Amino acid sequence: MKGLRGWMLVGVCVALAASAGCQSQGTAKRQYNELDAKNQALQARLNQLEEQQAEVAVLQPTGGAGPTGTTGMTSAPARTDLELLAAQIPGAQVVDRGGQTAIRIQGSQMSFASGKATVTTEGKAVLDRVANVLNGQLASRRIIIEGHTDSDPIRKTRNLYSDNYDLGRKRAQSVADELAARGVDRSRITIESFGPDRPVSKNKAENRRVEVVVTAGPSY
Repeated sequence: MKGLRGWMLVGVCVALAASAGCQSQGTAKRQYNELDAKNQALQARLNQLEEQQAEVAVLQPTGGAGPTGTTGMTSAPARTDLELLAAQIPGAQVVDRGGQTAIRIQGSQMSFASGKATVTTEGKAVLDRVANVLNGQLASRRIIIEGHTDSDPIRKTRNLYSDNYDLGRKRAQSVADELAARGVDRSRITIESFGPDRPVSKNKAENRRVEVVVTAGPSY
């Protein structure tokens, strides 16, 4: 800005000298006044531009480019990877467990009845979306399917499950079978059961769940 102002002043002086050498003093004075007025107008415009530039500098973040790749005011924070993943799996909760991604499918979604491990129609609809993710952006990851139960002891279905750990394992196996039927490679899947040991709620139905844990490392 300062350099431009200096060149404009030089231009005024050169124009004045040229006009003084070949025209009358009155004509030169008139041209001088006209050029001086134009110069003052240009200086006022330069001052205005400098003030605008200072205002923009205040609005710009110190890091320069914002999340959209342009300088200026930043937009809303980008959604996290977990939020983006959860958006693809309505009916499931996606949580971070020490660097591992856990897709939690609770009783209200899987509809595990007390003492049972059967995946219902509603649960299968959730697993459709889970399988799409596991076969998509998470296709290179190993999978641990955890079975969980409430704290009630097995009574009515003791002919099917010896205890809650056996029930949790059967729930995990049922989900593994459903995912394999949807194209998830069984070699990626490990089954675990924690029975009633890891409750997540006082609501028993929410503890009757499976968690599909996607490990940090690649599948073998």
